[in-house]
Amino acid sequence: MENIFERKDVVGRYAKVRGITPDKVLKQAANVLLQKVHSAFPKNITFDFMEAGVGDGRLAVPLAKFLNKEVSLYGADNSRPMLAVLRKHIKHEKVANIKPVLWDIEKEQSPKNWNNRFHVCILSFLLPHVDNWQKVLDVLSKQVKVGGYLVFIGEESSLIRMRYDYFKGIENDPVCQFWQEYHRLRRNKLSQKGWPTNWGHSEFVYDISKARDYLLEKGFRLVRAKGQRNKLLSWARKTSIRVMLEILRCSDLRMLRWGLDKKERLNLWKAMEIWSKKNNYLSEEYIESLKFNIVLMRKI
Repeated sequence: MENIFERKDVVGRYAKVRGITPDKVLKQAANVLLQKVHSAFPKNITFDFMEAGVGDGRLAVPLAKFLNKEVSLYGADNSRPMLAVLRKHIKHEKVANIKPVLWDIEKEQSPKNWNNRFHVCILSFLLPHVDNWQKVLDVLSKQVKVGGYLVFIGEESSLIRMRYDYFKGIENDPVCQFWQEYHRLRRNKLSQKGWPTNWGHSEFVYDISKARDYLLEKGFRLVRAKGQRNKLLSWARKTSIRVMLEILRCSDLRMLRWGLDKKERLNLWKAMEIWSKKNNYLSEEYIESLKFNIVLMRKI
């Protein structure tokens, strides 16, 4: 699989279009993780955490602030440009407990002394980018201590049109038309190549059930966060079709499972840009409603 995050244009654009998770959400996530390790391991020790596929640290850097000095957070990624951005973020935010590590989890041996090392291993945005998700989970499973956690953290989003009453219908709403046109073009391309017409995003973007079930077979147990089912936290941010096109420009290049080659994916993105300009939709704004989903898998 092409490592799109080695390209400087993508690295610079990615953080801008993905947005920032609010501190209140990250603080709550940190509290959940600390609560679990405090109850599972002796006190007065330094906990080793690791985020696989840390990228530019848009999750790890703010999360590390709330994990405090008792946690040493390793950020592993196979992209040198992304890790360079991460180091800048660490310096700018004056976060001392993050250690960037260059590591290709699919191709390279684990760094020394990483087996059975980590109290918590975080998977946030990695699985949609890999060729062999089973292999990735096998490697990470070995690195989590018995009693430790492999944690899925993800953003689930839905689109809410600004100044628009959803219950009055969607026929004339520009945002709804944008997505209908996008999926129509994508389905046409995939049908021509023999793919099912309902083929969608990578299954791990919105649904980690297969990864969860795979870990259950490997000796992990699903654990509920105390007081809240799967610890869903929500917030909203203002965005536009112009910004969404930029996100699609990134994501279309990496979702090789869609069955489209690079040229076809770029043509699809370009067709959507032309369609949006023709209909004067680029500046259309809407609210993106997001949920922060934490799924805890404990190694037993």
